[in-house]
Amino acid sequence: MTGVGTRSLLELPKAHLHLHLDGSLRRSTVEEIARREGREIPRPTGYGSFAHFTATITAAAACLRDEADVRRAVREIVEDARAAGVVWLELSVWPGLFRGRLGDYRAAVTAVLEAGRDAAGEVGFGLVLAANRGAGVDDALTVATTAAGFAGDGVVGFGLDGDEASAPAAWFGRPFAIAREAGLLSVPHAGEPAGPESVRAALGVLGADRVMHGVRAVEDPALVEERAARRSTSARRATPCSACTTRWGPTRCRRCSTRVSVAPSTPTTHCCSTPTSSTSTRSPAPCSG
Repeated sequence: MTGVGTRSLLELPKAHLHLHLDGSLRRSTVEEIARREGREIPRPTGYGSFAHFTATITAAAACLRDEADVRRAVREIVEDARAAGVVWLELSVWPGLFRGRLGDYRAAVTAVLEAGRDAAGEVGFGLVLAANRGAGVDDALTVATTAAGFAGDGVVGFGLDGDEASAPAAWFGRPFAIAREAGLLSVPHAGEPAGPESVRAALGVLGADRVMHGVRAVEDPALVEERAARRSTSARRATPCSACTTRWGPTRCRRCSTRVSVAPSTPTTHCCSTPTSSTSTRSPAPCSG
């Protein structure tokens, strides 16, 4: 519009509410530590499935061998966020990610929190402790109890990551009840590889204050209306989803038409089990459906 100035997007203050420690490592740092440790360097080549994606970031996180590595990683994540104009950052981590290399869960959380506070400066820093669906309910209970112990002391939310199809939300009601009773936000992942029923379970079973992703809710118009009408306990408004609208989008397998959500920048259109390149001249691989 005439006479109205513009500002760089980088200059606009932002809250980053969906940032995973293991998915936000600088490639240069991962490569440097991997060489130091004599480990194979994880190199993403495109994600043909949700399992391929999680395997890549898990391999990258395995390069963090000690507390100094973790502190460096957190410091760099905060620096990158600050450079992008972030004024409030919620970093998410499953404490089991470190496989005991930082001690027990409480010691691991303490290390990440201290690193975040040291690096934050003018950036507000909060930590979301996430359970891992693949680690089971007992581990989720341990994570929830640990998170509750840090409520009011840096941990602001409790999440749930991993493959929704293999471990549905209904299994994790008690861990989320523990977290909510401690005053933590309920911020589970849902509606990413799984469909709208997963989003509905996150709202009804886990009491979600915010749904991580939730993009597949659009497949059920009634659910979209339900979410819009719902008032989260924290925001007193419609329960929001944290998703990048320019990155994630639906696509379909070229053979069986299975609908999946992928990043448009990923050069694959695939079924749930077998990837095929969208730029390949080969025939699509057989689907399992």
